Amino acid sequence: MTNGVRYLFFTDLENTNRLDKKPFLEVDLEKIQAEEIDELKRFHRSSFNSEDILSRVQKLKWISEFKSLLDTELNNPSDDFINYFTKKIYTGKAITQNIKNKFKEIIPLETKKFLTQTLRDRFNSIISKEEALMNDGEIVETSEKSIETTIDELELFYIIKSMTRNIVDPSRIDFKDAHSYFSIILDKKITKWFIRISFQKKFISITYRTENDVDTIKLEKKDDIYKNDKVIINSLKAIL
Repeated sequence: MTNGVRYLFFTDLENTNRLDKKPFLEVDLEKIQAEEIDELKRFHRSSFNSEDILSRVQKLKWISEFKSLLDTELNNPSDDFINYFTKKIYTGKAITQNIKNKFKEIIPLETKKFLTQTLRDRFNSIISKEEALMNDGEIVETSEKSIETTIDELELFYIIKSMTRNIVDPSRIDFKDAHSYFSIILDKKITKWFIRISFQKKFISITYRTENDVDTIKLEKKDDIYKNDKVIINSLKAIL
């Protein structure tokens, strides 16, 4: 089922010859993710295999439901979710409602912090610390201890990396975080930045390259980046 932008894929997993109520795959072309592109490739006529797709259906459905459940629990945790962690952590004799309320504040916040730090650590391990970024032929030494790469920054990084996949190999797109802005760079060279992101109180500032200069646009929300895909692509082309 589709309206031309949002595509919902259904099958009869629960009851034979009756479409399930929930889709096993949902794709929004205005917010498409890299992993969704891989799934869509399975439906191309050159590689379409119904058996292969059906073997993926159950897994995709579970993944979709897991993501939905996790999102709900992190933003509005259920009593079961809170109770599970409270029992694992709290060593007192009785778990009172007051204790539950405290854990209901702590768990979602600290989980998000943990996920942010985990993502940051993973990227830092991929980008070898022994590799020095070159700035006009000189090694740039930076202190990353006080810099926190946020989930919002990483989300925009992945979106932009996906947008530019037809221009350069995605493995060439990287990022470098700084105190005042988040740079998206080419070939791990800070001089080859093509997007700089800065989160302000009321908007997101996106600085980009033009043919002979730089310019800036303001986004009210992260999803507005999809409306500026041509700006992103042209900015990358400007440094090639």
